[in-house]
Amino acid sequence: MYRKCIVFVFLSILLSLNLNAQTHYEEHHILGNVSIASWFKQTNWKLIEPKDYPCDSLLIEDLRLKSKSRKYEFYIFGGSWCSDTESELPKIVLVLRQICGSEEFIHLYGVDRNKREPSGTAEKFNIEKVPTLIVTKNGTEIGRVVEYPRPALTWCDELYEILSKKIE
Repeated sequence: MYRKCIVFVFLSILLSLNLNAQTHYEEHHILGNVSIASWFKQTNWKLIEPKDYPCDSLLIEDLRLKSKSRKYEFYIFGGSWCSDTESELPKIVLVLRQICGSEEFIHLYGVDRNKREPSGTAEKFNIEKVPTLIVTKNGTEIGRVVEYPRPALTWCDELYEILSKKIE
């Protein structure tokens, strides 16, 4: 009987230590507006090169001209915990860097699993899935791509459709 009590106490202690460790563990999320460099440094995700995600050079040049002449803003919402964001964010960043030339008009926001972040920007744009890329002109949303480009399209194609819209 004494041995059974000792085993029970020992197992109880181990179980409580394990439960305590689980309750104090917090998953690290990148939340709020963050630079692209900071995001990739904190997550250890890899940026990609144009050879890894080719877009038609004429399409990129056309997008570059459209972007600069109309001064669009690009908002990216992602989850540092999300495999879709890990897969697509490097592609989005690559394309936007080629189009914009700088990160002045690119805004990257990390959200939690409820798609919220401290500034309320994700709520303002009604973010439901990540990654989400939103294009604005004069503060008004003119288009968005949610999670992935549509089948048979690339991020370049999606942006071309958005930036080619007639804006009043």
